[in-house]
Amino acid sequence: WNFDNNLGGGAFGKKSLTKLGIKVIEKLEKNNILIDTAHMNSKTFNQFIKITKLPIYNSHSNIYNIYKHKRNLDDKKIKKICLSNGLFCLSFVSKFIASKKISSDEIYNQICYLINNFGIKNIAIGTDFYGTKDLPLDIKEYNDFDILKKLLIKNKVKNKTINKIFYSNFLNFYNKIKN
Repeated sequence: WNFDNNLGGGAFGKKSLTKLGIKVIEKLEKNNILIDTAHMNSKTFNQFIKITKLPIYNSHSNIYNIYKHKRNLDDKKIKKICLSNGLFCLSFVSKFIASKKISSDEIYNQICYLINNFGIKNIAIGTDFYGTKDLPLDIKEYNDFDILKKLLIKNKVKNKTINKIFYSNFLNFYNKIKN
């Protein structure tokens, strides 16, 4: 998961893809099974994107160019995801976003950064609500999405854009992969 294993290097590891890891990727993709890049380190990610034949998917990470954390992706990696017609999903894990507890304001800043640098088509939300307790002070569950939605609307983000980020980009991606 976040550490080196017999398939490759996790975010806190040092290894790259192993021969077994490459075989697993080939087998999974042959069966049209998508591989999540969220916990890969840079070496593994960079090797993976050279051999994958499917769109690149990252279920829950943040932006390294905003906050330097090993679980975050730099702009080059996010761009590779977008160019593959993949999907980059934004995590709500506080320690991936800042050195302090965060609020919806920091999530808003991450969304704006993604829109301004990569457009809207390939970004979505991947909260990690069920993988951590280190969440924003004001967003702890799906019912709290209204807080983020109101903040986006207050800052002139259109409803159509919000809907794409909150759900329709993911649904479109899922349907494309499913078929």
